[in-house]
Amino acid sequence: MLFDLPDHDTLYQALVDRDAAYDGQAYVCVSSTGVFCRLTCPARKPKPENCTFFATVGECIEAGYRACKRCHPLEPIAMADPAAARRIWRLDLPEVAISALHWLSKALFPFGSDRGGMQVSVVGHLDKKTVRRVWTLVTEDGDGPFVPGIVCRALLRRADRVRRGARACLAEVPRGDVEKAMSDLTITTHTFEERYPALFEDALDNRWEELPSEVQELHTIHDVESFSGKAEVTRGKSLLARLAAFVFGFPHAKPSSDLTLTKTRVGHGEIWERTFDGKVFRSFCSPAPKPHRYRERFGPFTFEQDLPVLDGALHLPVRRGWFLGIPLPKVMLPKSDSREFVRDGVFHFDVELSAPLGGGLIVRYRGSLKPMAATTHPLP
Repeated sequence: MLFDLPDHDTLYQALVDRDAAYDGQAYVCVSSTGVFCRLTCPARKPKPENCTFFATVGECIEAGYRACKRCHPLEPIAMADPAAARRIWRLDLPEVAISALHWLSKALFPFGSDRGGMQVSVVGHLDKKTVRRVWTLVTEDGDGPFVPGIVCRALLRRADRVRRGARACLAEVPRGDVEKAMSDLTITTHTFEERYPALFEDALDNRWEELPSEVQELHTIHDVESFSGKAEVTRGKSLLARLAAFVFGFPHAKPSSDLTLTKTRVGHGEIWERTFDGKVFRSFCSPAPKPHRYRERFGPFTFEQDLPVLDGALHLPVRRGWFLGIPLPKVMLPKSDSREFVRDGVFHFDVELSAPLGGGLIVRYRGSLKPMAATTHPLP
């Protein structure tokens, strides 16, 4: 059964007396300060005409008030009284469930914190460089629950400038207005920029500028990028070549295959997913300790490849290799005669892999790719 609030004068007297009998059953909202408190709050008592009383903290928050930082009305009042939880949050649960929740809240309470935060980052181009811009927000004193409503506060303060009509709520309020809307809360913000090169841009270093823009575009990956085109696939016929093609999942021989390449950035590495006529094989690329190199992992095998740029073409010879982390002798390394180049303004590739110990051709696939969608945006 819900608690029926007494009249205003009775509740105000309980506030003056700090009557603990009303703790968890009534809250006072103070219009002169914009906060709501327990009736036992030790703060200086407001004038009666500035007080409005509610039965729940939810009603106080809905009315636009924020929690007092002295009496902390959002903290669990019913830590020692499971029955109070039913009154405060109006829970319609069995007594066993209430007791279990009460025990859990007591167990977890020491691990809680009134400090929280969030981070927003965007990646784009600034002065022909790839940059990541990061905005961080840190809340103190339990003000975190108010963060989701800050944008609403900012919108209401400039409602006359908001366009009418339903749409995605994007870029409606400048960041400065959002930060002003949180000025009365214990919140700090910080913005910084950092260089955020893609895998090959970082590995190639000064060689990056020697590449044609079409090759740079294929290796400028900051989220997920897809490319499509055609490829001619040739396969070796020796037993060793067939075994290697099976282990690595290379595509079947075909004079013309539909090809899709999807690259996904994961930290400082990239997942490459190649789809030839529906057949997929993947690899994971990551930075190498040595400059002008990168590493590519196919299942239990990892290979380190050099990245020389010759006459505007990027070559990818294999230099080192590992199986399950165990170094492979040089005589056991496959030979890679592979290059990426531009012809008639279109990105082309020619990948030829040969088996070690004179095992002959494993696979060769060559063709061209174009971006499926443009997703690069400059930073303001």
